[in-house]
Amino acid sequence: RPPRSTLDRSSAASDVYKRQNVYVRGFKMEVFVLNEMKTFSKEKMKKVKLFDTKNFFCDLYCLKPGQSQKIHAHQGADKIYFVLEGIGDFSIGDKKKSLKNGTAVIAPSEVLHGVVNNSDSNLTLLVFMAPNPNRND
Repeated sequence: RPPRSTLDRSSAASDVYKRQNVYVRGFKMEVFVLNEMKTFSKEKMKKVKLFDTKNFFCDLYCLKPGQSQKIHAHQGADKIYFVLEGIGDFSIGDKKKSLKNGTAVIAPSEVLHGVVNNSDSNLTLLVFMAPNPNRND
């Protein structure tokens, strides 16, 4: 059992501390340095999985200029988009709104939603979804 409070940087990404494990009284707390987790692809929007439990997930979405997440909906799960950097054009139902860093929007269950990066710079989003539609355990 680890000491009362220690920082473990022995993950695969230890050289840049992307993912850190902090142990407090034997409980492993995962910590992410979000700026180090950003990953962009020339082909399409990139999703970086951060947390994934039976109750919810939290991903980092990275969109280069011109990239998008196609319009879609989820049954039985709400999604929250939080803009970390950049400007995104969000569609939630029949509403459209440009959001910048520090703003958030919710896409309720069964409502069509998506995002487009129409700007000249990268767009990074923190995305939460609950309950987790990818897990049945």
